[in-house]
Amino acid sequence: MEKNNKNQKCSTEEDLQRLAYAVSHDMREPLRMIASYLQLIEMEIGDKFTEESRTYMDNALKGARDLNGFIDGLVEYSRVTTDGHKFELTDLNELIEDVKLDMRNEIKASGAEITYSQLPAILVDERQFLQLFRHIIDNSIKFQGESAPKIRIYAEAKKGTVEFTVSDNGIGMHPENAQKAAGFFTKLNPREDHPGCGMGLAVVKRIVQRHGGELKIQSLPGHGTNIIFTIRP
Repeated sequence: MEKNNKNQKCSTEEDLQRLAYAVSHDMREPLRMIASYLQLIEMEIGDKFTEESRTYMDNALKGARDLNGFIDGLVEYSRVTTDGHKFELTDLNELIEDVKLDMRNEIKASGAEITYSQLPAILVDERQFLQLFRHIIDNSIKFQGESAPKIRIYAEAKKGTVEFTVSDNGIGMHPENAQKAAGFFTKLNPREDHPGCGMGLAVVKRIVQRHGGELKIQSLPGHGTNIIFTIRP
């Protein structure tokens, strides 16, 4: 039974890689062509658009951008296992500072405050942990409440693992939805209010699993969200 499960897992991974390759290579080019021709039509017509036709054009261009985002999300998800780097001792305090520097525009625009307790140095894929924290922080900013985002990161040693918690003061979600939030292409909010392809937390979960850990999400509407994950040091 265990051997069959392993074979099934390998087959699923191979199918995912083939799907991601096909989508990226076979869909990306025609999608670029659609977006390019839409932009040419927009330039040709110029200010002759009616209000209704302008809405049609804007929706078409937005659809092309959204589809491109879906492709990017699928490719990023599939590459967690195929393009992973070796685990190296990484100072997570320095890593969070790198994430803050990389996201400085989003942080400044939202007024977000990011604090962290003294984090450990552990063996991880540094590039993927940059992705992980970037996705989590991006979600906290995207789903902020009425006040500026306050994001706190801390870690605690627990029974041979390190448990990380990233908490925020955002809009939160119903506990039932929290269990679905890390699913594949999961959108729990209207796309017009919160853009994105719904793959950020799915990528986070896959990175955590590659590091031998588990991910769980705790949240309540209006009371923020806690992203909790374990890593075996």
